[in-house]
Amino acid sequence: MRTLTNVADAMGIEDPARLVALTAAAEGWLRHRGVATARRAWFELAWLEWRPAFIRGPGHAFSRLPRSERAARLEGRSLRVVRALIGASAPDPGSPDAGQSSPGA
Repeated sequence: MRTLTNVADAMGIEDPARLVALTAAAEGWLRHRGVATARRAWFELAWLEWRPAFIRGPGHAFSRLPRSERAARLEGRSLRVVRALIGASAPDPGSPDAGQSSPGA
């Protein structure tokens, strides 16, 4: 969940309540989506977390990078499942649909 929280932070979700909601809802959302989606999310997050360490060396995992560098690493990457997970699990509390979407929708 550390990587997922850092992805959300790099995407501009800074509200601690939304980050807590994200981590609390992620497991349930993935459970309703099935094994294949959960595996894809795990793969996307693992690749995102460890790729910088493979390129730059130990101590450079995604979660240890500054926010600006994490945001730059997200640019141009589809991360389809991770972005869907963040969107479904941590909706903007100010949006009219907040709290009304089901995890399986």
